[in-house]
Amino acid sequence: MLDSAVALCTAAALLVAGYVTARATGIRRTPELILATWCITSLTIATLMHGLSFASIARRDTVLIATNLASVALVGCALLMGGRDAVIESMRRLARGVSGSPRAVFRSFVKRPLASIAVSTLVLVGLHAAVAAVLLPSESWDGIWYHDTITGWVIQTGSCAPMPLPDNLLQQVNGFPRDAELTSAWLALLADRRFIELPNALALAPLACGAYLLARRFTSKRDVATIVASVVALAPGCVLQLRSTYVDVYAAAACVAALAFATKRPLAGRDIVLAGTGVALHVGSKSTALLVAPIIVAFLGYQAFIEAADARTRKVLRYAFAAAAGLALAAAGTVYLKNAVLFGNPLYPIDLHVKRLGIDWRGVRSASDVDVNPPLSETLASIFLPASSGRDFADIRRGGYGLAVAWVLLPLACLGFVRAVRASLRRQPITRARARSLLCLVLLVTPSLVLSPALWAARYNLHAVVVAGALAAYALDLPRLSRFRAIPLTAALALSITALFRFDPSLGDAPLSRLFASVSMSAEQRASAVGTPWTLEPEVARARDVELQNGTIVVFGPGVTFPSVLYNERFDNRLAYVNEEQPADVERRVDELRPTWIVAQEGEPLDRYVTARPHEWERIGLASRGYPTIAYRRRRAP
Repeated sequence: MLDSAVALCTAAALLVAGYVTARATGIRRTPELILATWCITSLTIATLMHGLSFASIARRDTVLIATNLASVALVGCALLMGGRDAVIESMRRLARGVSGSPRAVFRSFVKRPLASIAVSTLVLVGLHAAVAAVLLPSESWDGIWYHDTITGWVIQTGSCAPMPLPDNLLQQVNGFPRDAELTSAWLALLADRRFIELPNALALAPLACGAYLLARRFTSKRDVATIVASVVALAPGCVLQLRSTYVDVYAAAACVAALAFATKRPLAGRDIVLAGTGVALHVGSKSTALLVAPIIVAFLGYQAFIEAADARTRKVLRYAFAAAAGLALAAAGTVYLKNAVLFGNPLYPIDLHVKRLGIDWRGVRSASDVDVNPPLSETLASIFLPASSGRDFADIRRGGYGLAVAWVLLPLACLGFVRAVRASLRRQPITRARARSLLCLVLLVTPSLVLSPALWAARYNLHAVVVAGALAAYALDLPRLSRFRAIPLTAALALSITALFRFDPSLGDAPLSRLFASVSMSAEQRASAVGTPWTLEPEVARARDVELQNGTIVVFGPGVTFPSVLYNERFDNRLAYVNEEQPADVERRVDELRPTWIVAQEGEPLDRYVTARPHEWERIGLASRGYPTIAYRRRRAP
């Protein structure tokens, strides 16, 4: 209980420090403050975890100390930028905002019922995801495959050392960007495993705020921007990831933050630095950031060095650009420079060979296999046709964009694009500048759509859905549509809300009945309350948190698909990979490690070692249901 209280206070202090710093930069609008606060706080966490893991000291005590020192440093920065009075005023405004929220919500419902329903739905979805993330075990496919494995290995070793693993796609643990997983590790070190799915749920608010800010620039109606942003954030490809350790919502929030700050008019040095922060978080969390992040950085450079009006402004913007570019390069270095040093391949685990360029980068997955786009007809069907039931998981494919986006926002976005092209050619300076700003936003994300490895999967393209929302808002700002704009907005919101009740399995596989039942569960009961058909058998999950105590070792073989499920709720046991082929070598390694458990696929050398010694080892059950991966425990001496 005391540990949880300390963790909560530490996290809250960092969040408040991030907010105070954001206000000290001069930001006043609430959505922009939320977005800036998230960027500052998230970058602080990522920087701390990268630094501590590079120094091989990422342990609970050092994380607590470093986080509190970072909070003090952020407040110190706020004092330097705004002075003591500004910091005190920020705290007062935060307190007034929290205490006055119920009254503000009531007034909003009276004045703007449709927008209030949209925001309330989004808030409830976010709260449901956060509560479910804490009460239920992590069980999404990619989550327990490699995202949770990254988190567990960082906690086990306290470092960024590569994890010994088979030469298959599990090597993504070692080569992929990991800012979101490091945030999960930060939460787990402060508390325990229950909190590792929170980064996605917490990223929903900045994603929605970024979508609102972009849409609001191109419509005179605040309600239009609010509803459009809510519909974008309620896309199934976003909502179904909230209770998971997938990183797409986190990455999308970072990308949208970069776009929102990079395209502000007039552009200030603060905006360039915050855009660079968003780029750094994007690059540090997902590989597909390489399709859009360099373009945003180049756009920032153009504005700083070419577009700036006068010498003084140009100087400030150039210093800001240097900071933004430095952040982006540092983030890229934590992934691609590290991979080049460890594996001789910046893009590891991608296997890439280009003789003309002298590139011979060895990996475990061919570069040609990265593009998983189906034929155009299937892509269009996955976007515009209703999805079949029973497949609404975190990695939703068909139907990920949702009917509200496909049937309402995309047609409006096309209309908005046509309007922007025509308006960009007009003589009125304000009209022309606004249209060109929107077209610039479109150009920033178009290459990432054209080169997307999976255009049919909404989760890879959430940033483009946000831009489509801005185009739709611009289309609805046409004077001739003013009397009818409520019709498409109501239809989009109705489709979004209806989809929430039609998910199969239910939203995040977390119906209220399951949540209520999990409130009184112990750690062992919670771990065994698995709802998906690919993770631990309940009896194995129960035994895991009873038998695998601090420091105990689990040996696993190359046939194990989901190593992360072998960590207990506290991530304080240890995993060791054994891939020896010869019986004598297997026996030697097991004798060296003295494991409490062995987990192996049927028929592999490690499994044959165990089954040949029934007096030493007994079977517990399947460590991966649906796979012949069996967990064994060491028999106690009589």
